[in-house]
Amino acid sequence: CAELDFYYVARSYCEFLSEIDAFSTFPQISDTAETHLVELYDLYLLAKDHSKNNTVPNDFLLDNETKGILIKGDNGSGKTVFLRSVATAQLLAMAGLPIPAKQAVLSVRKIYSLFASSEKSLNDSAVNAGRFEEEVRDVAAILNGIDGQALLILNEIFQTTAYTEGAEGLFHILKY
Repeated sequence: CAELDFYYVARSYCEFLSEIDAFSTFPQISDTAETHLVELYDLYLLAKDHSKNNTVPNDFLLDNETKGILIKGDNGSGKTVFLRSVATAQLLAMAGLPIPAKQAVLSVRKIYSLFASSEKSLNDSAVNAGRFEEEVRDVAAILNGIDGQALLILNEIFQTTAYTEGAEGLFHILKY
């Protein structure tokens, strides 16, 4: 029965976490904007390897005073995986499911994300627009609808333009 699919998948997900002996926890739901994740695993990497042995857990703290975090590092250092794991944890928690972490405190919030346009194909509405212009439109649409309690994840945006233009655009987004 289609109405029960969520529960079937949720049960399979919980069994999977148990099979690979990964930490899992039902997060404490905070009434503030606090997010604190201890030894968070990336669900995609866990599922890909069917093991936690090749996956490095990460901690994440976003307290009530912090408005944002800028994550930087070398290519291949795990920035995208880290962001994906935080967003996935947020979604799983809001669905009432355990997350692959040792401890977790999360708040209920809207999630917005934008990954580099080089990681997706152009959509039909922007066929005549360049990739940079498409990214600017996507960012503008997000910023027009976002509120202070939202989780915004921007991953490698504005790579399709010159470094100085991209850096300037990102500066204004972070300032906003």
